[in-house]
Amino acid sequence: MSTSTIQNNDNNNNNNCDCENENLKDIEDLEFGFKRKFEANEKLRGTTGNYGRQLLVCLGIDATLWPASFKDDPLTSLFWKAYKENSKNLKIESYLSACNEKNVNQLQPQPQLQPQQHSFDILCYPENIRFLQVTHEKLPQLIEILNSSNSSSSSITTTTTFATQPITKTTIFVCSHLAKDKRCGYCGPKLVNLFENEINKLNLNDKIDVRKISHVGGHKYAGNVIIYPAGNWYGNVKPENIEEIIQSIINNTQVKELWRGRMGLDTNEHKALYTNPTEKSINTTTNTTVLNSVPTSTTNTRSITTKQREIHQSTSNFSISKIALFIVILAIIYAILLK
Repeated sequence: MSTSTIQNNDNNNNNNCDCENENLKDIEDLEFGFKRKFEANEKLRGTTGNYGRQLLVCLGIDATLWPASFKDDPLTSLFWKAYKENSKNLKIESYLSACNEKNVNQLQPQPQLQPQQHSFDILCYPENIRFLQVTHEKLPQLIEILNSSNSSSSSITTTTTFATQPITKTTIFVCSHLAKDKRCGYCGPKLVNLFENEINKLNLNDKIDVRKISHVGGHKYAGNVIIYPAGNWYGNVKPENIEEIIQSIINNTQVKELWRGRMGLDTNEHKALYTNPTEKSINTTTNTTVLNSVPTSTTNTRSITTKQREIHQSTSNFSISKIALFIVILAIIYAILLK
């Protein structure tokens, strides 16, 4: 057999492999990815649950290595168990999740360590504080500190015995929890790469980070994105939405059609923000400066939302009055014509 024949056969085999790989990718994309049938955007409203605080455990390992359940994993089981036992004492409804953020001290948990020896940095929103080297034994103390604070970073940093650092950047968290759901595991990492590329292109690395987050609820809405400190949740996020979401951070707005809700609002308040279906985005009223500010409390968020509803109500009443006046005028004209 000639050399040229062998090369042709090799090329044909490579082409066949490439075609098979592409077919597999298409099948995955249709089943788990961006080509699958998405939930209607209208169903996204108020699907975040009612919560006022997010706690994120910095695992420092990639999402592909995360277990389906952290409470059953040797690395994290004691920490999650301690949180479950003590979270009932929290005055503010809180979410505990994991992320791939590295611990500041770079002492990543090692397999040879005993579970009780593991410590993690904890990111806390809306306080915008990183608590350093928190063990499961110190978790009750951390919860006590959070309960005694007024949801402001200054009140915590002046009273806590934990080493802390301020969180000064906006962070885009993308659900990438493969072991929990294949849709998140498929869409999440792709969106993370695209967000990072867009941030690099706009030279925003000193202002915006991108991280992977564990299960946040709503697998069927993957890709799921949460942006802190603003606390805005997005669902049904696709590659073509990346630029618009980045611009919404820059311009202090929200991408309305993808919006699931916001930290600090209840279901009714979420829906109240969307009384005008013609608007594409609404102002992120909890932030005064896009990339470095944070809502100081859920009370402030709720009062702002109440004002928005009052404004909308007064506008609606004014419109009704105009319609009533128009009807009266028509009736007068009709009466005159009958004469």
